[in-house]
Amino acid sequence: MEKLIKTSSAIYSVTDCGKVFTQSIYKIPLNTVGREFSGIFKEILKPKRELTKRINNRGYYSVILANSTKMIHRLVCEHFLSNPLNKPFVNHKDGNKLNNHISNLEWCTHKENMEHAFATGLFTKEGRENSIKALIENNPNPRLPDCAIDYIRTNFKKRCPVNGAQSLSKKFNVSTTTISYIVNRKKSYANI
Repeated sequence: MEKLIKTSSAIYSVTDCGKVFTQSIYKIPLNTVGREFSGIFKEILKPKRELTKRINNRGYYSVILANSTKMIHRLVCEHFLSNPLNKPFVNHKDGNKLNNHISNLEWCTHKENMEHAFATGLFTKEGRENSIKALIENNPNPRLPDCAIDYIRTNFKKRCPVNGAQSLSKKFNVSTTTISYIVNRKKSYANI
């Protein structure tokens, strides 16, 4: 099943299994006589395509809709599940943050969400390890381990062919920007 999310620049749709699609709208002015503009536009739709899903810093899939980042599990809940009690949170019943199927989602309060986390073992050391393991398996660009960060910081030499930004980025399969963030302690690498 699919439901529409309409914005001024594009048409988006979300499925009950957590896929988000976009379809761009092009407006072409229609001419009546010669080059005189009639004031009427013809709307042409581009073919539908699936949006790229990214895993955010909290471990949830997110997409960008009309220059705004939205979490997919919230989109699915907002469009497919009614919320008569106006509960503010979305719970993943099986504890897997990457499973955004409608059968796995439910509206809940913060208290209900925490009780579910304790009851299913998600809020234990083992539960966190399982959650991190699932993230690493599904995330194509996981954050580098601390030992790799230490190696980069101790061995980095500017413009060096062996230990420069380009060679280290190839060695660890990350961008040169990430190497720069690590060396200069910026963004998510500031406190490591």
